[in-house]
Amino acid sequence: MASEHAAFDRMFFAIRPDYVIEARRSILLEHDGPMLVVGLQQIHDKTIYLPRRVAQRPDPDRLQKRYEEFRRAS
Repeated sequence: MASEHAAFDRMFFAIRPDYVIEARRSILLEHDGPMLVVGLQQIHDKTIYLPRRVAQRPDPDRLQKRYEEFRRAS
């Protein structure tokens, strides 16, 4: 789990406000071996698992802000 957090912090991927994961384009184009595919490329365009209780879900407004930062950094 720590590696996913590090990849998120380094803006290798983001979670859009609609809860879909988007990997950075350069990551999707990279051919660095199976760890990259398993670790990041396969999660692109997947929806995250959400808690049943809406109050426990990630805040879409905060996700939007982070997604905008991700898009500027890509």
